[in-house]
Amino acid sequence: MAGRPCAQLSVNLLSADGQIMPDVLAINAASAALMASDIPWAGPVAAVRVARVDGQWRVNPTFAEVDRASLQLLYVHSAAGPRLVELDSGRSALDGAAVVDALALATAEVRDGERGGLAVAPGTILKRSAALTRPFA
Repeated sequence: MAGRPCAQLSVNLLSADGQIMPDVLAINAASAALMASDIPWAGPVAAVRVARVDGQWRVNPTFAEVDRASLQLLYVHSAAGPRLVELDSGRSALDGAAVVDALALATAEVRDGERGGLAVAPGTILKRSAALTRPFA
């Protein structure tokens, strides 16, 4: 990463109920924090997890539902398109149609969140320009 400025963002979980999976919330919180900051970056992003539990699709399932899931997908999306797709079918064989259904549901959920105002449109928040220098030059 020579010549590129680096930033690290850490999300600390202070409390949890033991049922809700916090990783999706952490991704969305980190995106919101960066959008509200002066730090230049290529965001925002929006994340969602979908799982097929007992033949039904669940959005942002609980730990218990994920344990019973035949397929789960963590999906992170930006204005440029999908950024991260993590797929887990446990010990089950992957069903191609189910993967397509999971991606379609995840994409629809992310877009629905954007329409509901959960995502911040790029350029909405004015950021100051940053001088890009070589670290440790």
